[in-house]
Amino acid sequence: AGALGPRRVPYRCPAHPGACGGAMSSEDTTSVAVAKDIVASSIGSCACVYTGQPFDTVKVRMQVGLHDGVWRCLQATVREEGVLALWKGTVPALSGAVMENVTAFAINNQLKRLIREEDLSVYTRPFVTGTITGFFTSFALCTSDVLKCRAQTIRALGGQVPTMQEMIAGILRTQGVPGLFTGLHAQFLRDVPFYFSFFGSYDVCVHLMKQNTSLSDEAVYFIAGGLAGQIGWAVTMPFDVIKSRIQTAEVHPGWAWNVGRDVLREGGVRQLYAGIGPAVVRAFPANSALFLTYEMVKRWLG
Repeated sequence: AGALGPRRVPYRCPAHPGACGGAMSSEDTTSVAVAKDIVASSIGSCACVYTGQPFDTVKVRMQVGLHDGVWRCLQATVREEGVLALWKGTVPALSGAVMENVTAFAINNQLKRLIREEDLSVYTRPFVTGTITGFFTSFALCTSDVLKCRAQTIRALGGQVPTMQEMIAGILRTQGVPGLFTGLHAQFLRDVPFYFSFFGSYDVCVHLMKQNTSLSDEAVYFIAGGLAGQIGWAVTMPFDVIKSRIQTAEVHPGWAWNVGRDVLREGGVRQLYAGIGPAVVRAFPANSALFLTYEMVKRWLG
């Protein structure tokens, strides 16, 4: 059906073990469900990254003070480095996105299997599972964010961007293993509220649209995914600015509180929202692609 056609409600297998035939144990059922989450979120991550990477490149360059204004940043990047520079950092971003989303979707869905709708309302459960998901996802994402932010900054400054292996070797040589987790505390400050907002708003939007509209499932997933991404970034942008400053600094600038105070001193509250334009614009198509692809792959897998 089209976007305004009749809504089809897919059959959902009952949650109790063996309800779809009785042959599988609860452990087998959980293993199959997690495997489907991993496959679907991996493919969804590819759609998300290649759709949103140009906006992410502009966002990081604005946050570290290389350009002022989205359009000027975009023009300067294309004029001086070519269109493909907008996808610089895609490899570490993709590896990080796959790791992040595999972790996030697997944890979030496993929490949903553990925390039943009978235990918490449909408007509460996704925010609880999202908060817990954000905590664990921070560990998976921190290293790839360090590499991605540094690659984008080096390229913007006109330097020769080393390979991911060279960047890792350089960090290990100068900072040791802790260098790969630079800004982990700032990662927590961003990711916990992000996933609270991200998964929470997605599930609530899907529920409300399925209850109150005749949109197709595909349209619901597309719209809810885009809105969830925009809400998540709007809520957490100041923490992302601070995280980017910490992870791109040659000398560790200190704790997030100190960096945030410095940012406020430099440019006021406005500076804490540097890059919010491309981040919010990017969030809709990127996360629409992520959730739509994820849901469609899950449906295809059965």
